[in-house]
Amino acid sequence: MDGILESSTYRTLHAHNFSRSSSQASLVLTDLLSRYLSLLTSSCAKYAQHAGRLNLTVKDALSALDEMGVNVDELSAYCRSEGRELGRYAVQTARRLEDLKEIKG
Repeated sequence: MDGILESSTYRTLHAHNFSRSSSQASLVLTDLLSRYLSLLTSSCAKYAQHAGRLNLTVKDALSALDEMGVNVDELSAYCRSEGRELGRYAVQTARRLEDLKEIKG
């Protein structure tokens, strides 16, 4: 899982026009992402348990996000703008792979 989060961190940095990142800065950002996702998932689980369910639902996720200060309208606006822009970096071209190697270096 750490490899996936680290890769996500590098891709996000690349999408925001960073050409390099120190290993310590990347580790800190990856750790923050990991902690945020852990908090989000534990909050989702809390909502499901409170409702007497073992499985999470979309409503649990929306409630957890709302608890963390993110509402559906903000999330939707993000997906229409910055999220769409970040999606362009999901495609792995030779140049992007080279850029990602450079950021890691």
